[in-house]
Amino acid sequence: MIYIFEDMKNDILSEFFRKAYPSEVADKFIYTNGNGGIIRAVKELLETTQDTIIVFLDFYPTNDIRKLTVEEIWDIHRQLVNMFNE
Repeated sequence: MIYIFEDMKNDILSEFFRKAYPSEVADKFIYTNGNGGIIRAVKELLETTQDTIIVFLDFYPTNDIRKLTVEEIWDIHRQLVNMFNE
């Protein structure tokens, strides 16, 4: 199983998830340092692995410099779902 986080490794939520998993799992977490890298990371993994990919997206009003719109959040989810259906 591969875990991808849209946050940076040192964000508080990322640290929380690392503590919830054994180190042999948490040490392999992938961080995309923002929502812009999620699609690229998943696409690369789909081309190179048969493992299950789990993506953690946390969207809240103070996330990043600006607030994502509902349409932007939906578009990220839509792109991820479409990649899994190809």
